[in-house]
Amino acid sequence: MVAVTMRAFIEATVLALIGISSAIPLTTNLNRRSVGLNAQSCKAKSIGPFVHYKITVGTPYDPKLCEATSEKLYSNVAQQLFSSYTCNKVEDGFTEVKFNYLFNKSAKINEAMEHAFPEVNGFNCPDY
Repeated sequence: MVAVTMRAFIEATVLALIGISSAIPLTTNLNRRSVGLNAQSCKAKSIGPFVHYKITVGTPYDPKLCEATSEKLYSNVAQQLFSSYTCNKVEDGFTEVKFNYLFNKSAKINEAMEHAFPEVNGFNCPDY
């Protein structure tokens, strides 16, 4: 009797586990983009006297736009207050901009980004 009950328990457990595992996706969507087309994501982190910004822009990477963005950000503040600028193509072909900037200057950053990427419907980098 105990063997039959144990066997029934094991069978029920196996069936339950099979049911759970079939609900778990076996693969992730490899075509998932970091942001949508003409959208943006802006993240900021306080680092000492600066704020480090990482902005992903849902437009195809273009080195000319990277240069325009750098020039606009640079023109908004003194040289020593804008540093570590990089602009790269991310895996999905979109643009990623990173840099250090002053505290409480998100309006200037959003303005510069909107100037360089007018097809994006607004930027919302946070203030620090």
